[in-house]
Amino acid sequence: TFTIGRKPVTIGGIAAANRAFDGTRNANLTGTPTVVGKESGDDVSVAGTPSATFDSANTGSSKTVSVTGYSLTGADADNYELVSQPVLTANITANSISSGSISFTAPASLVYDGDPKLYAASATGVSGFTYSYEGRNGTLYGPTGDAPSDAGDYTVTATSTDANNPGSSTQNFTIAKAPQTITFGSLPTLAAGAPGLVLGATASSGLEVSYTSSNTTVATVANGAATVVGTGTTTITASQAGNENYEAATPVTQTL
Repeated sequence: TFTIGRKPVTIGGIAAANRAFDGTRNANLTGTPTVVGKESGDDVSVAGTPSATFDSANTGSSKTVSVTGYSLTGADADNYELVSQPVLTANITANSISSGSISFTAPASLVYDGDPKLYAASATGVSGFTYSYEGRNGTLYGPTGDAPSDAGDYTVTATSTDANNPGSSTQNFTIAKAPQTITFGSLPTLAAGAPGLVLGATASSGLEVSYTSSNTTVATVANGAATVVGTGTTTITASQAGNENYEAATPVTQTL
């Protein structure tokens, strides 16, 4: 007695298609599958519904694509053994994101308050971003990863850290100067020759307040104090001109 074994065959005629990253392991096949190794004239062909998957969802070249689901059919199929399913290779390329698909979320306030003004970027499928801040329109700053806090004009650049979804975008923004107010209480009536009166006005910014007297024959001001030099009435004006981070305050007057 003897046994005639089935002839081993494989499947050829197909390839895995290169594609862009989409976050899945799904692969697409091209070509027409054929039986490799069959005898001429035998009725055997490829059947089944194939499923193809990459070894991972990440980008890469010559990535392994495994195929399952093929079988043999035909009158002579029982004479053959499909020894393996196809193992192919293909590339997954990075899915570069356009700048228009990146959205920026601004900080709660863009008015100077001493806090850094941090922006956050987002885009579908992107795991994270790095940020670079730089001054514009004469504002000297950066480029640096530290968000600015001073008033001025800036640009933030968000760059994807996701190798599968590279791309970047920019957003211009302005940190406005903060308003400030002056608190200046009423002044007493003084006699000529009285010692200097500390005027005591304060600015909400903490900046130093300056003073002027409308009638210097009645009182002069210097170093935050008024000195009476004659009889009469004068108006003392408290002012704060602002700086790079604060707007000028509305002057406040009191009668002396």
